[in-house]
Amino acid sequence: MSSSTSSSDVPQRGRKLRIALLLIVALVLIEWGTRAALMPGTSDLIRYRAFAVQARDLAAAPATSIALVGNSVTDRIRLDDLRGEWMALTGDPLNTGKFVAYYSNLTTWYWMSGQYFWDQGLTPDLIVVTYYEGNGLADSETMDVGNLALFFTDSDDRASLFKYDLKSLEQRADYLLSSVSEAYAARDRIRDRTLNFIPGYRAFATETNMRNFAHERRQNPHAVRPPPTFHTLERYLADARQAGITLCFVAFPVRPTNNVASPYIIEPKALEMIAEAGMLHLDLRRMDGLSADMYQDNVHLNPHGQPIYSRRFAQELSKVWRPQ
Repeated sequence: MSSSTSSSDVPQRGRKLRIALLLIVALVLIEWGTRAALMPGTSDLIRYRAFAVQARDLAAAPATSIALVGNSVTDRIRLDDLRGEWMALTGDPLNTGKFVAYYSNLTTWYWMSGQYFWDQGLTPDLIVVTYYEGNGLADSETMDVGNLALFFTDSDDRASLFKYDLKSLEQRADYLLSSVSEAYAARDRIRDRTLNFIPGYRAFATETNMRNFAHERRQNPHAVRPPPTFHTLERYLADARQAGITLCFVAFPVRPTNNVASPYIIEPKALEMIAEAGMLHLDLRRMDGLSADMYQDNVHLNPHGQPIYSRRFAQELSKVWRPQ
């Protein structure tokens, strides 16, 4: 009886082994394909890999140096217009560089600033951080764990990262898996690329994002919500101050409704913290000259609005800051 059972188990174990081997081979092929094809040819990942060299060049430039750190909203700033307006206003040349990570928030910007500047002993004259929501400077869930693992942190950062930013088991597992597998880290990017092959998907996604953004802004302002915390902002300010770097936080103008600006509320606590740290804040929520048709969606400027904002930003910055 036992001999019969044992002999029948052999084919079953063999099938399980073959399935396991096929899964391993598939995972290896996916990882190889990601590293060989997707990662080298993806524009934002190419940009991430160049950040270290870009930061060294920016800090070493003889002209005034400004690093623009943020997400896709920051990427719409036109550097040529910014530099030209600054030269016209001050008579001084300006060296600028974008350090942009799409789908990121303050947590990522904090780690990017450390990774590419003060951890390397590099001190640009100014780091500009742009946000476009009332809670943009408050603590919130980390959005891009994969990029943090691959590009913006290293093993020395892990203890602090797990203590303050990635507190759940799921987030920590996500980070650790992303550290060893580029395919896992880039899974959202792979999904988006696949969906982009569907006709009309990009327009559908844009419309969905706009509706979600509008819904969030229509929520009852009097609803009881837990008070925001600002631990990441506190660390950001403290680390920059210790490194001798000035930060400038910029409240960005979102798309006006019926061409009338409808600014979001900025938490007074955040403004107080920034002022006490000796850093800068520019409130550009209301900006004449920007109309609804100059936006691609609720927050991203199109080619008509980008030069207007870029020049106006230079004008407002020149009123409150000059390099020492």
